Amino acid sequence: MVMESQKKTDLRMHRWMSKSLEIVTHCYCPPNVTQYARMLEWQFQSIMNNRTDGSVTLSVCYSKDDHITSLTLKALDELPAVDGVFLNPIPLDEGHLFRRSVGRNIAATASSADIVYFTDVDYFFGAGFFVDIMASVETQSGLCCPNAVKISTTHEFGDRMLAEVAPGTIQEKWFTLKGIRKAIGGVQVIGGATARKYGYLDKTKWVKPVDPEMGFRSCRGDVRFRRKMIKALGDIEYFSTSSLYRVRHSVDGRDFTFSGEQLKGREAW
Repeated sequence: MVMESQKKTDLRMHRWMSKSLEIVTHCYCPPNVTQYARMLEWQFQSIMNNRTDGSVTLSVCYSKDDHITSLTLKALDELPAVDGVFLNPIPLDEGHLFRRSVGRNIAATASSADIVYFTDVDYFFGAGFFVDIMASVETQSGLCCPNAVKISTTHEFGDRMLAEVAPGTIQEKWFTLKGIRKAIGGVQVIGGATARKYGYLDKTKWVKPVDPEMGFRSCRGDVRFRRKMIKALGDIEYFSTSSLYRVRHSVDGRDFTFSGEQLKGREAW
């Protein structure tokens, strides 16, 4: 009996250690708004610092015309390699970049990973997160979601962290644990097979390009995606973690056009 139990444990460990995770994020820096590139540095460095077993790929949707993000991606690619960590830039024109569902759908349908995690660039990952997600989500899983996030207590602390602290160096005193009640756009996780089958609102209006002069559009598509996955595959499955972080910051890139003009109001749809 002991030997049989050990065999089952070893099998579970092997399945977890050999899993692959693709994290899909967006990075857009309007002129003179650089903190999104800084958050991208934090996000990638947190993966490099804390990946354990299996492989983790960070897929970054961006525009080649966004010079700040392009230079940041080049710098990240030139960092000393970490076994099992990969960077996958996905260049898009602004019309496709500015509707977030487009890039997510491209990544989802093309992914070869066992798990796909759609997130925002202001999230990053601490010790234990990759164990938690890979142990909890299977390639056939429907929509999953972490049950908690550590969020910076103020926008001021978030701005200070991005400006003053080396990427990936977590200052726990600046964060507080907050429960997650629904799979909002930054914490949507699905099995890889599910991603390849359904995409991200594939063949809907939410994956059509937009006018880039209107700026980065409202991300209401993630609500549609959540409802679609629940309708097709059942309720959201939550997994326990205390190692997911989100940094609050004071300037929102969606308030600007790609040319740097500040918008007076956001699109109302």
